[in-house]
Amino acid sequence: MDNCNESNIPNIIQKTFFERNLAIFNSFPKNLQVAYQPLQTTHACIFLCLDGEVEISLNLKHYTIKKNNLLFLFPGVIWKYHKKSPDLSFIILIAKTEFLQQLQVNLQKALSMSVYIIQYPITQLTPTETEGLVDSISFLKRKTETETVNTDVIKFTFQAISAEIDMIFKQRYKVRPIKISRKEEIMKNFMQLLLKHYKQHRDVQFYANELCITPKHLSLVIKQTTKKGANEIINEYVTLQAKSMIKSSTLTIQQISNELNFANQSFFGKFFKRQTGMSPKQYRQL
Repeated sequence: MDNCNESNIPNIIQKTFFERNLAIFNSFPKNLQVAYQPLQTTHACIFLCLDGEVEISLNLKHYTIKKNNLLFLFPGVIWKYHKKSPDLSFIILIAKTEFLQQLQVNLQKALSMSVYIIQYPITQLTPTETEGLVDSISFLKRKTETETVNTDVIKFTFQAISAEIDMIFKQRYKVRPIKISRKEEIMKNFMQLLLKHYKQHRDVQFYANELCITPKHLSLVIKQTTKKGANEIINEYVTLQAKSMIKSSTLTIQQISNELNFANQSFFGKFFKRQTGMSPKQYRQL
């Protein structure tokens, strides 16, 4: 597989590209640049792998997306690209949440399995299911490329695609119910709490209290599950958020420091340099 370098894969989260309400494509636009850094999704995203494979991280968890894999991302997920195979082939649909709201499409309601999908964002499709989704997304793509866009057609087609995905996840859930261990449950709940409270709380004690376990037990479970310490996971996630804000926003370093609830810019700078080996300003200039 190809490593991440500037000739390999474009930044599909580039700001100028997503001024569009709806984007559907099956190849990376040539005018986009590579995404090395973790970025936070502000859009709903459907990624369908048709051939080859690509490696990414979602909220610190590593995934390999392979042929006939479906990836569904809700807004707010932090993702990072790692590498891809030379034969990677895909189709991807990305929609602004504001646009979906205008169409009165509620993803949480449209996808009754949303809690399951958030926890397990990738599922294996049959070739027939893949073909059906490709047909539906391609139809939507043709409709968005016409001179007179009919929003009702787009709305109903998107809802149909969502219903199709929902049905696939329901079938998987009925056939193969997922049973998670107590350790996995603690890790899942810890990550959910971290995503919610990382700006205010960066101490293990807080998360242990919320989970009604001791800090020692929480740290042990996380170490056994991820090979990393609890503090390391917390700091990594805060760093991911900081990197995303530095690279994909126009906020000043001071504003980012305030947003992440650091005592002052100096503390933030020291934290960031300790985690990355460079200052926030140096990172922004990369």
